[in-house]
Amino acid sequence: MKLKIISDGTNTGTKLIDEDTGETISGISSLTWEASANEALTKITVELFNIPVEIVSINLHSVFLF
Repeated sequence: MKLKIISDGTNTGTKLIDEDTGETISGISSLTWEASANEALTKITVELFNIPVEIVSINLHSVFLF
């Protein structure tokens, strides 16, 4: 998934778009964009609420029972 941020500089005028489908992503509680002058690095943080998920993880640690 490739995400696109479109903004007019206001909270209500800022949208997060799934660029593959053109669909606006809803349920955003916070969206931040940071650029560092000291590093060639940008960071985007998106916080969503009420998003249904299924999370599956592989256990990479052994559990020892004593």
